[in-house]
Amino acid sequence: MSPWLEGLQIAFQWDNLLYVLIGTVLGVLFGVLPGVGAIQGMALLLPLTFGLEPASALIILGGMFGGSIYGGAITSILINTPGDPTSAATTFDGYPMARKGQAGVAIGAATAVSTFGNLAGIAVLMVAAPPLARVALKFGPPEYFSLAVLGLTVIAVAARESVLKGLVSAGLGLFLSFVGMSLALGYPRFTYGISYLDDGLPFVSLTVGIFAVSEALMLIERGGRIAEVGKVVGGVWEGAVKAFHYPVTLIRSVLIGIWLGILPGVGATTANFV
Repeated sequence: MSPWLEGLQIAFQWDNLLYVLIGTVLGVLFGVLPGVGAIQGMALLLPLTFGLEPASALIILGGMFGGSIYGGAITSILINTPGDPTSAATTFDGYPMARKGQAGVAIGAATAVSTFGNLAGIAVLMVAAPPLARVALKFGPPEYFSLAVLGLTVIAVAARESVLKGLVSAGLGLFLSFVGMSLALGYPRFTYGISYLDDGLPFVSLTVGIFAVSEALMLIERGGRIAEVGKVVGGVWEGAVKAFHYPVTLIRSVLIGIWLGILPGVGATTANFV
């Protein structure tokens, strides 16, 4: 218990609490900006941490990461454009709620469950990191292939209203993933002599282009306001409270996120869609 208590004592020092606030606010701002996100925000913030104590630097970077992941949900809900790829699935339900005038409710729910999920993930990391790391290291090619099949299966389930559209989308995604250097042969594929494409198509740029451009065109065509009802229904606090009315869904989602977060090479984007 002594390392945990020492860590909590360091984290709750007034200067480190200030760093948490600064990092979280900056993270939300970076998360709201489509195409920036957590990784780019942390890269920009990293040089500013060189003069800090190691613990303080980790704290402000942790605040930046958590705030960015959450901030991406705000634009997903309001304008159907994820600020970060990890918030892409939030558009499925968040934006329809905004169209019904319930944007505040959706943002409140996203805030509450994001906080709960982060705390649960940190608790599991503190207690179970060593044994979980040993499990993750046992993953090999068969397990990664099974995860890939699982991803395609999830697409089919998510698109159950139109399986054909889901399969076409999966095929298009696989085709776009072929662009870049082949990991098996070490030879560029579909780059057409453009060296910039050797690393493949940037996932962030693809996500922003697919969501932001299409939504901008639809808003231009539709005109008027985003909310169809013309009034605001509910508020942020109502959404935060309502999120805990579904404990089974909440706990199940946290367990899915923790399990997929443990697996190497999967990450928050895959967990979001699962």
